[in-house]
Amino acid sequence: MRPGSLIMARLAGEFSRPVFAVPGSPLDRRCHSTNELLKDGAMIFTTPGDLTEALAPLSQIDRSSAPVAARGRSFDTAAGDPDRSLIVDALGPTSVEVDDVIRHTSLPAPSVYLALLELTIAG
Repeated sequence: MRPGSLIMARLAGEFSRPVFAVPGSPLDRRCHSTNELLKDGAMIFTTPGDLTEALAPLSQIDRSSAPVAARGRSFDTAAGDPDRSLIVDALGPTSVEVDDVIRHTSLPAPSVYLALLELTIAG
């Protein structure tokens, strides 16, 4: 993990924001920083369910003030969103770099990241 990421994680913790870390092998020196975050109280993140479980209390927030377009939004890949369909088609059975998805789909990076986040949360 880059030092800037560690600073952001530390600041997030100081502001009582949730900090997640993916555990790594204690024998791999590249995993030292994330394992230290876990020792310092970061929540372990190994599946999308970990994220949804940790953020579940936030779902109790009254969403009636949310914009109409955000209410009842579907994460279904067949919902007719051609960009999301392109992204799903660019994914494979093995890991794919986000940059490769962006290059393959020619979509703006923020759109790809948002769609991937939505798809991950949707399972």
